[in-house]
Amino acid sequence: MSKKNLYLGGILIALAFVAYLYNGPLQKWQEDKNKSENFLAKIDVNQIDFIDIANKGELITLEKQNDKWKVSGTKDFFVESALATELDTKIKDAINGKMELVSNNKENKKDFDLDEKSGVLIKLRQGENTLKEFLVGGFGSDYNSTYIAEAESDESYLINVALNNIFANSEWYDKTIFQTNPEKITKIRFQYPDREIIIERDGEDWNGIAPYEFSADAEKVGNVLNVIANLEAGDIPEQKFEGTRLEENLIIVEASGEGTNNTIMIGGAESEEDDASYYAKKGDSDNIYLISLENRDILDVSIRDLR
Repeated sequence: MSKKNLYLGGILIALAFVAYLYNGPLQKWQEDKNKSENFLAKIDVNQIDFIDIANKGELITLEKQNDKWKVSGTKDFFVESALATELDTKIKDAINGKMELVSNNKENKKDFDLDEKSGVLIKLRQGENTLKEFLVGGFGSDYNSTYIAEAESDESYLINVALNNIFANSEWYDKTIFQTNPEKITKIRFQYPDREIIIERDGEDWNGIAPYEFSADAEKVGNVLNVIANLEAGDIPEQKFEGTRLEENLIIVEASGEGTNNTIMIGGAESEEDDASYYAKKGDSDNIYLISLENRDILDVSIRDLR
């Protein structure tokens, strides 16, 4: 082999070694150099039974109850199941996530939405014992990571978990009032201050049995079924009965059948606007909801409306 070929071969081996260092140990060293210890890593997720979330001046506390997240301070308002599952998953992912230090200058925290004005302050608790308090800021450039910082620290980090979309959420209340298969409903009772109507299913047909017997139109009854079987609130008002008129029993609709008993009580309007929502509650709960004027009107029927 000529000296020229040996020389070229040596250059190729040197280049290959440099490429190996750059793409192997050197790259790993550079990545490891940027990694930081995860300040959430020592938390036992099974110990978390309260989460305080302070977002733009609003504070909400979630508390664990029978493996579900309940909105603290309410009788039985729970977090919607899919949202609760995502919350549990994101907390576990954050505890096991990788953090990268992006700044140790307190003045830079506002650039990552980690200041008191823009950040979401999270406190994970076991009873009254605070396990960790931290701020969740904006998304990273890939939208799959989030800026995060300990509450009293000058340091800002990037964690490889999308936390912003769950903790910056403002809709924690489950707005589902009823979620039932309409086919299981076989009887509907309508009660108003001046009248009561009862209809029953007979196969594919519906018939009135009170205040007298009459034939009901299946399509018109179907409109009622669609509401009373699967009803969702438009909003959750302040949880106080004063001013709701719910005690006046203006509208009570009870739908019953196979394993089903959906009873809704509807009170007065939230405001004097023409399209105002109406206060409503279930028969077996003190939770107060707001339902649309359209749904309220569908449940305010006469015999003529059902024929």
